[in-house]
Amino acid sequence: MARFFIRLLLLAGVCLGVLFYWKARSEQQPVPRPLTLTPHTVRVAVEGRPSELPLYALHALLSKAEGAGQVTLEIDQFPEPGERWRQLAAGEIDLVLASLDEFALAVPRFNPGQVLFATSLSVGSDAVVARADMPEAQVLRVAFVSGSPGEYLTARLVAQETDRVILPIPAPTLAVASDWYEKGAVQALAVCQPALSVYLKRGDRVLVQTSSQDSIPQVWVASRQALRNERTPRVSRGDLEEVAGAWFILISELRQQPGLALGAIARGNDTQVSEVEKAFEGLEFLSLQESQALSAQVLVPQLDLLASFWSLSGALNAHKPDSFEADFEQSMLGTIKAPAVPAPAPEPSASPSPTILLSPSAGPLPLSAPSPSPEATDIPDPFSPVPRPAPSP
Repeated sequence: MARFFIRLLLLAGVCLGVLFYWKARSEQQPVPRPLTLTPHTVRVAVEGRPSELPLYALHALLSKAEGAGQVTLEIDQFPEPGERWRQLAAGEIDLVLASLDEFALAVPRFNPGQVLFATSLSVGSDAVVARADMPEAQVLRVAFVSGSPGEYLTARLVAQETDRVILPIPAPTLAVASDWYEKGAVQALAVCQPALSVYLKRGDRVLVQTSSQDSIPQVWVASRQALRNERTPRVSRGDLEEVAGAWFILISELRQQPGLALGAIARGNDTQVSEVEKAFEGLEFLSLQESQALSAQVLVPQLDLLASFWSLSGALNAHKPDSFEADFEQSMLGTIKAPAVPAPAPEPSASPSPTILLSPSAGPLPLSAPSPSPEATDIPDPFSPVPRPAPSP
């Protein structure tokens, strides 16, 4: 009889062990996708913002550079900002285009990578809007995407509003936040171009908006693994420099020959030039010289202010780091060599090999139809604005 109970206890122990093992395995995070061994493949994570549109046109330059076909862009779209930071920190993604306020929030949460350089300024491209017929209420619910510039603008609105209570409502994606707004579950929405023009066209009013006085820089953030050549042979620091050089050539043409560059960007996004122009409203792209002017000495103090803002606003896991100095790697600004190629041709080439790969979920940014937008109202920021570099000739 004693042996029977001993065997029963042993059997129960084995069953419990199997149960706990199965539960632990089921709670594990999914295994990251295996790294492709395709040489010189630069993986870029996008969120669906207008500052990312030129990426889809870089093939017009990369496919004509010396050693054509060596550097390939693989573009993945992540509607949820946190996922791209996680993959960048793991080295699964090589580049992320983000706003400076997003990066200030991502550093204490993910320690994702290092800023290479600033690429553009949002001077009206981002805003919080509300319906014109919205009744005055003591509580205003504002939907925003967690970890996006919309969260920063919503926090600014909270800091500035004195007549009513602002209740921030985080959403995982812009599609979810927009659905809440359309159904009346929230009274305001944080949004960027090109959707901003749609809401303004129907008469929605702006509560807070970026402007030339209160701009938000957009930056390129690279994974530390790619910068240290730890993903060789897939990608190297030299591959990042070649992509950066192609980017600044395109931006230079956007300044000097806008019709040519806009045509290339429109073709890369499978849309019309007029729609690209609408998406670029409130956005200023920086030349290489202007990006060099926005050095770490300029951007680090701004990150300190943004980190203090996040801490004071009560954002979760947003403690202020001791210093952001280690989060910059701007030596590339002095070594970028633009590929010796002409500007993108006005007509698509007959047979260049494509150098941009899109994941099944990725695609060009959907653009709205052109529509006039009202003049933006400058709203003072409680923190000092980012100094704007003098335009290059």
